[in-house]
Amino acid sequence: MSGRLRSAVGRALRRRLVPEPDPVLPPFPSEGVLGRGCMLACYRDEDAPARLELEHSEGMLMWRSAFADPMMTPEQALSWCRSQQAQARSGRLPASYAILSRGNHAPPVYAGDITVRQAVGGFAAVEVSIALLPRMRGRQLAIPASYAVLHWLTAVEGLHRIEVAHSVKNRVVCVLADTVGLPREGTKRQAFPVKNANGDIEWHDACSHAGLTAELRRSLPAAVTD
Repeated sequence: MSGRLRSAVGRALRRRLVPEPDPVLPPFPSEGVLGRGCMLACYRDEDAPARLELEHSEGMLMWRSAFADPMMTPEQALSWCRSQQAQARSGRLPASYAILSRGNHAPPVYAGDITVRQAVGGFAAVEVSIALLPRMRGRQLAIPASYAVLHWLTAVEGLHRIEVAHSVKNRVVCVLADTVGLPREGTKRQAFPVKNANGDIEWHDACSHAGLTAELRRSLPAAVTD
């Protein structure tokens, strides 16, 4: 075995045996990331009441992992928003970013949340999730907000895959992922835990979507600049 081949095999074995560190993103832009009719921004203290409302909305209660405890008080929501400010500014994951509706020269209004976390078992991969306030749904925000985060993530050096995972019963997210260029790759059996109305855990099959950053850079629509 040549020295070069021996080195390559050694690097491959280390990647298998040594846990990969959490991906680190660049600090989130202080000016935010623009989308059509919306923008992504670091959480602000004033977003806390609306984020608490989102936490207890029907969609979040239905599709949240059964093992994730919801925030219950305004104080918890404010503390959470401040923790996400720090995560976004440091580039550490997981991190959540506020989706703000904008337009007609009105001040930006909190509309929902996009979270980026390390993909489970993935190398140089992140998983993205999105949630909108019920009163902000139907305003054509989900697709442009998703494009905005994809534009930002595809510019991160070393990031290879961007993934979405959801219960197979959540058809809205399935269509959204396909629309923004994250095609379905397969189904994981009973991989998504959801609490039913009785508080018992049901295991749903999980639909897996992903896009490669190199392909997304070529296929995404032009970034919004104003």
